[in-house]
Amino acid sequence: MVIATQRLRLEEVTPEEAERIRADPPLAGQQRPARWGPGFPLSGSRVAAGMLLTQIEQGTYREGFGVYEIVALRSERVVGDIGFHGPPDELGAVEIGYGVVAACRRQGVASEALRALSGWALHQPDVDVVHARTDFGNVASLGVLRRAGFTEEGEYRDERLFQLVVRNRE
Repeated sequence: MVIATQRLRLEEVTPEEAERIRADPPLAGQQRPARWGPGFPLSGSRVAAGMLLTQIEQGTYREGFGVYEIVALRSERVVGDIGFHGPPDELGAVEIGYGVVAACRRQGVASEALRALSGWALHQPDVDVVHARTDFGNVASLGVLRRAGFTEEGEYRDERLFQLVVRNRE
């Protein structure tokens, strides 16, 4: 699946791409994909790819609710990733996470990707809320969440919890 914005294209990661991301640096005899921008994959990208592969192995993966590479249209390079921690739960909630390479931070890339993917999720019939978490000290991520329309819902341990909600769905 692909979701397009003004400056970005979010491309859902295939199992093969997840294996490449998780294995970075590349396995012997493999080359790093040329479309990956400098700094990709991030350490969180490898974790997300592993989560996706586990969901596929366990049969809990649901199309659309995986991990997406963030492709900058201008360069056609992967500059980060964004995705769900799993499919919607029985209460209609999903959790989302994201990361952008250092060279593309403070340019609105994360906020634009977050608005697009959370907006897509909230248009699905079984999703009513999108949750995100960030550390108290992560000022940049707090700003991304707020610019994307998320509101703070509380605290848990060393993290702030945010949500984006659809109300009065008919």
